[in-house]
Amino acid sequence: MRPTASSYLFLLILILILNVIMPFSGVKATPDSYNVAIRTLNLDGEPVADLNVTVYDPQGEAILTEKTNETGWALFSLKAGNYTFKALWHNVTVGSLSVDVSGNATFTLLCQLVKAYVKVVNLNGEPLSGVRVEVYNWSEPEVLLEVEETNRSGLTGGISLPNGTRYLFTTFMENFEVANLSLHLNSSGTVLLEARVANLNVTVTDENGEPLPNIDLRLRERYVDRYGSTILKEDSFKTNSRGNAEFHNLFVDAEYELEALREDVSFAEVEIANLTELLTDGWAHVEVLCPHFTLQVQVLDSKGNPVSNVSVCLYEAGSGLLKGSEVTNSSGWVSFHTLPGKYEVEAHSYSTVLQREIIISRSFVNLTGEFTSPERSRLQHNVVDPRS
Repeated sequence: MRPTASSYLFLLILILILNVIMPFSGVKATPDSYNVAIRTLNLDGEPVADLNVTVYDPQGEAILTEKTNETGWALFSLKAGNYTFKALWHNVTVGSLSVDVSGNATFTLLCQLVKAYVKVVNLNGEPLSGVRVEVYNWSEPEVLLEVEETNRSGLTGGISLPNGTRYLFTTFMENFEVANLSLHLNSSGTVLLEARVANLNVTVTDENGEPLPNIDLRLRERYVDRYGSTILKEDSFKTNSRGNAEFHNLFVDAEYELEALREDVSFAEVEIANLTELLTDGWAHVEVLCPHFTLQVQVLDSKGNPVSNVSVCLYEAGSGLLKGSEVTNSSGWVSFHTLPGKYEVEAHSYSTVLQREIIISRSFVNLTGEFTSPERSRLQHNVVDPRS
């Protein structure tokens, strides 16, 4: 029976598949040697890549070493005889196989390895990406065995480790240790690490409990990394319509300084030794109170005498929004009870000459608790009384 075109096509595809799965391109047999392919598998039957396979002769001498490819294959050219193949993980034998080579052959080498996937989450259970995961033997914590980095799902790739051993998993963000776990590994699976990383919610209200939007919050962070370097960072947000601002994925064990500003005027600073005492369900919570201040304005004429019945207006310097208007009393004083910020103060009076109201004085003030006292601030306006 003559071969058909379809049978030739089948043979071609079969050859291509064999070359992908078990390539011999790098191994050429001599007339008195044979091609031997070793495939390494872990305890789950999965191929093990980047594993050293060493061939020993009958006298126990190591004669060849090859590293397995991404599909777990290591390829050798050997003369006929008895050999032992050992799979080595960090120079530890994790699998051994003795065979008689009398022709081209393939063998499976079962390794006492399992695969660990490490997932890192913050205290709110949210995945953390870009976390460096280091694996150590628990009995030799100074010897680094494997390093991986978490992806967007907070998960590392599979880490091949010998079965039945205790390991220390340590994680770092920006060279700052955020979690560690000692675990005896006896099967493949996911290792969950909860990092000491939390979200911070800041709420700003006035003395009446009303939320304050558009408050600038500046958070300065300080910590010492694994190399002994002091790291300083700063982040900033504005409060929303509910008076809230959120800072995500902060180190619980770092030091913080929170500053609150209204209209670029600082009114509160909060020192935070760490976030531990502020934690509830994975969130740290800080409440900032924005006090009211009393601004007193006195209008005086050119001789230093108080001027009564003068209209004084208080505007927010940035927006020009009118915050209040009062008329001076017999002593030339008016008072405004308002929040800290930058303000423009204008004194108005009616000019009998011009037959209209004119501005007789204008000044700007940054109203803070340090202006003169924690409760009261004073301004004096020297004006020429247009009525005189």
